Amino acid sequence: MKTKQKAVKLHLQFFNGGKNKRLEEIEARLTEIRGMLEDDEKRGDTSFKDLEKEVRELNEEIEEIEARQRVLDGTKSEEKEQKEEKRDFDPSQFRKVGGDENPPEDEERASFDKYLETRDITEDGLKLDESYVVVPEEDKKEIIELADDIVSLKQFVTVKPVSTGSGTQPVRTTAKATLKTVAELAESPAIGVTPFTEVDYKVETKRGYIPYSEEYKQDGINLVGDLKQFIGEVVVNTENDDILTALSTVRAKTVASVDELKTLVNTGFKSGKKDRIKFLMSQSVFDNFDRIKDKNGRYLLQESISAATGYKILNKDIVVLDDEYFPNKTTMFVGDLKEIVYFDRSQVRVQWTNYLHFGECLGVAIRNDVGKVEDEKTKVNIYKVTVNIPTEPAEPEVPEGA
Repeated sequence: MKTKQKAVKLHLQFFNGGKNKRLEEIEARLTEIRGMLEDDEKRGDTSFKDLEKEVRELNEEIEEIEARQRVLDGTKSEEKEQKEEKRDFDPSQFRKVGGDENPPEDEERASFDKYLETRDITEDGLKLDESYVVVPEEDKKEIIELADDIVSLKQFVTVKPVSTGSGTQPVRTTAKATLKTVAELAESPAIGVTPFTEVDYKVETKRGYIPYSEEYKQDGINLVGDLKQFIGEVVVNTENDDILTALSTVRAKTVASVDELKTLVNTGFKSGKKDRIKFLMSQSVFDNFDRIKDKNGRYLLQESISAATGYKILNKDIVVLDDEYFPNKTTMFVGDLKEIVYFDRSQVRVQWTNYLHFGECLGVAIRNDVGKVEDEKTKVNIYKVTVNIPTEPAEPEVPEGA
């Protein structure tokens, strides 16, 4: 699409006052194609590849016409190019005085902002994927940070970029493996193979639409910042929902006392996992723990300046999400969240489109899948825990006759 973008701008730059009828026809067709790229309804059954091919052919014709025009015009044409080049100079496209151009990533980010504002898919620097605009990597990081009131679970799990729609990823397990003697290997070669677990994935596309009022556009209201924040929120919410869906399939456990919780942490995981255990809980479970005291009246939660919540439980970090993410208000997950694998197929993509009765909307799409590291023998080191711990310690029993 880079060729198309340059050629569209080039033919506008050299268009000579409507004198060349063919250039006018090409201009009209390119405008029509631009509309088809932005609107699924206008595009109909025409494939994106066919439109790209037509644009390339029109660009080649433009270049031929311009070449003949330059031969005819000679010096005048060259002077005109210089004047128009000077008039089209945009200081915002340069990093500093001295003529150094912005690096490609800055041009891409500026083009993406321009696309959100103008819907112009022919902007230089845009990356396209199946008619969607790919959000620049640096922009994506900032967009995710704009969703600052939502905790992103993706930072706590294992992220695996994948290049195919489905397959398996080998992941090292925690099974005990030792080196064997030559004699042992000669008798049974299989015992020398380090164990791996193959995690299956099948990527799915997730889409959503952000409505944008036509009145805002007509009134010149620029909501690029708000649009970016909405993108960040829907992406993080979708990622969190997919991760929690995978977590809901782990082993279940109920704890009715602080001692039972301690036993789960001490004996429910391999000893090498103890430093990687985290508590992922709802607000209500956190509130429950915040009011639990031991027999000496001391609160179970421990203050910690290194923890995001400011507290730890049994010296383990706590991650708190809204109640709505959990099946009920007594659920939490305990274990090594790195054994949840997030398969990332592609970047975040957006597209302006007309959507049902909402009118113009910004479509947002991601492609992903989520799995966990386990097989028939080795279960994932995470538990879905139902918390039934009373907030007040039980009264000690008084011996009869005391």
